[in-house]
Amino acid sequence: MSDDWVYVGSYKNHTQYYKKSSVIIDEGKNTINILVKFITKKKSAVYLQYPYNIKEPKYIKYNQQLKWYLLNYENWKYTITRITDYSKSGKVLLDTKYQPIWLHNIFSVKWDDIIADSLVDLLLNQLILDYNIWNSLSVDVKHNNVYKWPSKFSNAMINLNSLIGSISRILTSSFKP
Repeated sequence: MSDDWVYVGSYKNHTQYYKKSSVIIDEGKNTINILVKFITKKKSAVYLQYPYNIKEPKYIKYNQQLKWYLLNYENWKYTITRITDYSKSGKVLLDTKYQPIWLHNIFSVKWDDIIADSLVDLLLNQLILDYNIWNSLSVDVKHNNVYKWPSKFSNAMINLNSLIGSISRILTSSFKP
């Protein structure tokens, strides 16, 4: 594996990596654009290319899949902008392009919620740790240490919230006259 690919996790059917050089963080929109690689553990993974055409089914057997994700780390949502399936020999089997990123400025993006402990949740938590992305956290010291969190919490965010609350209570009680 090239040094540019970062291991995220190994799961039942595949291993997941993200490409460091592909990471684009937009702090103004609270988004991360990233390329993720899935490598199957079996000989290949199979799915129906056209699930609504049952008369002439065509199956895709892929060994590796690349997906471009657009992740919103403030609202804990994601969308996929492109998926490319590869054979074991590296041949492109299917390249599916969704709404291009520049069109996201004109038309609204269809966002899906990130489910706790899902592959996307694990990926986003990894990116938050690797790139020290805590922009969704803001502390207002003048107003009793009020923390503003995103509407949906990941496991990492819940643990961090608990840790920060404990530290704040300890520090507050330590500095009282």
